[in-house]
Amino acid sequence: MTDNILAVLESDTNGISKESRLLLGEADRLSKISGYQLNALAYGEKRDTVKTSVDFFNLDTLYFGLKESLEYIEQDAPLDFLSKVHRELHPKLTILSSSIASHYLATNIAVRFGYRFISNCVDFDFDENYLNVRRSIFQGVAHSIVSIPLSEQIVVTTDCTVLNEPDVSDIKNCSVKLFKLERSTNPKIRTVGFTRPESVELNVEESDVIIGVGGGASLQLVENDMRKLALALKGCIGGTRVAVDLGLIPFERQIGSSGHNVSSNCYFACGISGALHHTSGLREVDNIIAINSDENAPIMRIAKLAIVGKCEDILPELLDLISHDVSEKT
Repeated sequence: MTDNILAVLESDTNGISKESRLLLGEADRLSKISGYQLNALAYGEKRDTVKTSVDFFNLDTLYFGLKESLEYIEQDAPLDFLSKVHRELHPKLTILSSSIASHYLATNIAVRFGYRFISNCVDFDFDENYLNVRRSIFQGVAHSIVSIPLSEQIVVTTDCTVLNEPDVSDIKNCSVKLFKLERSTNPKIRTVGFTRPESVELNVEESDVIIGVGGGASLQLVENDMRKLALALKGCIGGTRVAVDLGLIPFERQIGSSGHNVSSNCYFACGISGALHHTSGLREVDNIIAINSDENAPIMRIAKLAIVGKCEDILPELLDLISHDVSEKT
C-alpha cells in the first residue's frame, strides 16, 4: 500500500476556508519532501466548488462527504466519515487545523485507531525515519520539538496562522470519491431539540459583544460581574487558552489561533495580557476595550480604549454606569 498524507479540510461558501488552503499547501509541501501520496477530505454541500479550490494542489484523491440529507451536522457524522476514509487509506500522517471542530475530529480519530496525536504544530520536517514536529507551548512563548518514528501513524493539529501562502501554478485534476454523510446509528451525542439561548450562551463567533476572560480573572469574577456585564450588553463570554486551562471558561469559548476567530463589534479584554496566540483571533474585532492593572501589557497597545486598574474594581463601576443609563432611558 502506498504511504500517504491525509489533509482534513473545512469548506465554506467559496470552496475551502483560508485556513484549509494554507493547511493543504503545507500538506502538499510535505508530500513532495517525503514522496508520500497526498489525499484530502472535506464535507459540505458544494462538491464542485471544493474540488475547484483543491485542483491547484498536487492532490491524488478528494474524499467528499455530502451533507445535503442532514439539516445540521451531528458531531459523529464527520467522525464516522473520517473513520471510513482511514480504514481505506491507513494514512501515515493526518493533518488538521486547530479549529474546535478539527480538534474534536483529531483527538477522537487518534483514540479510535491508536494513533500518535500532537496538537498546536507550527512546523514539520522529515529526517530519515522520523517526522520532526515543532509545536507551540506556553501560549507561543516557547516551542518544543517532537520526533516520531515514521513506523507509527500520526495525527496532528496545526496552527494555520503561521503557515506560508502556498506556491501553486498549474491546475491539476484530482479524482473525487463521494460519500453520503448519515446520522450515526449509535451516536455519542443525540440532538433532542432546539431552544433559544440567553445571549451569554451564544457562540463567540455569533455574538456582537464578547467579554474576554484572561488568566488575571478569578472564577468568582467570571460567574458574577463578567456574566452580569455580558447579559447587560446582550453579549457572551469568551477568553484565552490560559483561562481555559485554569477552568474559568470551557474550551469551546477559547479565542485565538487554537480556538475561534471572532468579528464582534466590541471585545472587553479583562485581565488579558495580549499574547499573539490570543490576539490573532481578534483581527476582525472593531473595538477592543482592555482592562488591565499593567499599563504596559501588549493588549493595551492595540485597544481602542485602555483602562488601567483591577477588573474587580472596574467592572462593578461599569455595571453601575450601564444600569444608570438604562434606568434614565426608561
